[in-house]
Amino acid sequence: MSSYEERLAATERALDGGRSPGSPRHGRAAAFAVGNGRGGRESSSKRGSTRETPAGSDKDTNVVEAGRQRATTVATRRKKGGSTAATAVSATASAPSTQRLQYDDPAAVARAEKRVVVKRVPAERPVRLFSHLPQYERLSSVAADLGLAQRQALHPAVVRVGLQLARQMITGGTARVAAVITALRAVVVDFALDGADALPSGVVRSELERCLNRHVQFLVDCRPMSVAAGNAVRLLKRRLAALPLGLTAEALKRRLVAELDELLTERVELALRTIADAGAQRIRDGDTVLTYGSSHAVECILTYAAREPRRRFRVVVLDARPTYAGKQLAERLAQAQIESCEYAPLNALPHLIGDANLVLLGAEACTSNGAVLAQAGTASVALLAKRERIPVVVACESIKFTERTMIDSIGFNEVGDADDMLGGERIGPSALHPSWRRDHPTLKLLHLAHDLTPTDMVDALITEVGLIPPSAVPAVLTDLHPDGI
Repeated sequence: MSSYEERLAATERALDGGRSPGSPRHGRAAAFAVGNGRGGRESSSKRGSTRETPAGSDKDTNVVEAGRQRATTVATRRKKGGSTAATAVSATASAPSTQRLQYDDPAAVARAEKRVVVKRVPAERPVRLFSHLPQYERLSSVAADLGLAQRQALHPAVVRVGLQLARQMITGGTARVAAVITALRAVVVDFALDGADALPSGVVRSELERCLNRHVQFLVDCRPMSVAAGNAVRLLKRRLAALPLGLTAEALKRRLVAELDELLTERVELALRTIADAGAQRIRDGDTVLTYGSSHAVECILTYAAREPRRRFRVVVLDARPTYAGKQLAERLAQAQIESCEYAPLNALPHLIGDANLVLLGAEACTSNGAVLAQAGTASVALLAKRERIPVVVACESIKFTERTMIDSIGFNEVGDADDMLGGERIGPSALHPSWRRDHPTLKLLHLAHDLTPTDMVDALITEVGLIPPSAVPAVLTDLHPDGI
């Protein structure tokens, strides 16, 4: 068995052995920790007894480094390869980068502005500490943006999705990647080129690539790409470059539409169903499940678990400003006939954590070092649950996995609209008014969308490939994408 398979087997055995109804809470948490390689126990296999490697050890570091070296080697071979590899390199060179731009680098910003489709207004009062991240004012002029989109010959579906992303009307990593894939599919379906049948196939492919790059750049201008959406765009470009040469325009469109449908079905829809089924099996009768904010994967798990008539459990939904996303989740869970569903602010966590048997959280991304990027406030919930020895499980599709290594949420994050911090009910006479810019000339408001939960605070990840420890993210990425992503 490989190291990856041994970790999966150890996690499953530990969970099955630590989930008896009468077992104490700390015993269940210890069972999750064994699967994560932090319990210090040994896992046996057919080849003998192998001691689990702690997360963050030299072995995990070597796995990450080997993956990076492998990706570099593949990229070098492609540059020296034949026509198909050359097509892939040329497509990537002219495409807008889905990697985050360092906005405190004037030279990089100047180069990026040449590709901009929609020019955003910089924030009136940016926070200097986060000057490397994009900070814009709210996108308000819809008519002007639509007019600019028409002049740039953008597809209406992409324009609609871009504006919805900019106004935070589409939230959550799963919803964002599904919207991006659906919009790009509409672009491919409606792509037309005069005299395409008489043109060489390479010219048609090049024009289609240019069209997709322009639409992707528009989406990036509206809102920075999420990790899942960025992965989807890279997979799309990779699959387009892998299509055989000599296809007609219609055949090329059909093949690419089929690739997009497969990407959406396998990596999003079927992944959610698998996660929901696997997660629901981990909820026992009489459990109290605590969650924070709103996650589509977590919602699917809870609704699947509620379908079992003999399984009754309690759900506690914690929420916080400025989005209050958990409120809508609580309403949907109440409609799903869950016997007991409670809604509370985040500051009630110390009073409610003692009743929980399981902390179930969502994720924006999972990094190669096992850290979890999620809605701001998630790290606080995981930290307190860890102190109380309550297992912390994160539901995350593999399309949200990234080869990036993160140790904090400063270098890689998303800065939301400052005016969103004014939402909710006013607390006392000192609360800020919408005219805070005029009343407080030196005040700056910071709205960070995500925080980072370290790997030692997460006991397991529920993915479509099974229940895995956070340290297995590099192994999953290698198995799914041997050539890198």
